[in-house]
Amino acid sequence: MWFKAYHAFGHGKSMDTSNYVSSFEAQTCKACGLCVKRCPMEVITLEASDKATNKKGKIAVLQEEACIGCGVCAYKCPTDSITLVERKQRDEPPADIKDYVGRFIKDFTDPLPRRKV
Repeated sequence: MWFKAYHAFGHGKSMDTSNYVSSFEAQTCKACGLCVKRCPMEVITLEASDKATNKKGKIAVLQEEACIGCGVCAYKCPTDSITLVERKQRDEPPADIKDYVGRFIKDFTDPLPRRKV
């Protein structure tokens, strides 16, 4: 239900509290697709790649700008090919309720990174 704010209502950064993003290791990815199925933001795909060392010739690819850094994809990765790394730019949490409401309202005027369809 919590992710409905992203998908149905279009809220973005005011709801995003993680300063982490998923990072994928192409050489160990076996393209099983578990991360694709588990991602609540639906921003991971399997794509053909020269970097793939598995029989499928594919690796997991992330739309980093839309990743919320929850780590759900990494939790059950059978090859430990996914880790969470700190984002290059950190977002500090709201200082108080006034700051939070200001960020929440700003969501309606700023474009939200969307998953590619």
